[in-house]
Amino acid sequence: MAGEYGIYLKCHKPVALFGGFISGTYLSRFKTCVLFGSIELLGYAALTAQAHFHRLRPPSCQGLAISQTTQCQAADSGHAAILFTGLYLVAFGASGVKAALLSLGADQFDERDPKRSSLF
Repeated sequence: MAGEYGIYLKCHKPVALFGGFISGTYLSRFKTCVLFGSIELLGYAALTAQAHFHRLRPPSCQGLAISQTTQCQAADSGHAAILFTGLYLVAFGASGVKAALLSLGADQFDERDPKRSSLF
């Protein structure tokens, strides 16, 4: 599972460039945050559904002795597809939000306020 998490991280970081490009070229920062935030929410919903419903995940190995852990059933392709779809939707959505949210927050700063601009 550590290898899959590494793939997730490698996917998450570079896609922020894509989110920044979309934000600056085609959509406003706010629309980008809403769009990519919705995608991220779909990913979290898929992961939550898989954690909640027993049919969407492989049977638990809890309660087996250490010598019997080889009898655990591996996840089939459907279980893995739900997991990775959820993970990659979260990575894609979070990277787009990350690219647009900082500049959206900076737009809220009033440069004419001398008290606040002295902090920077």
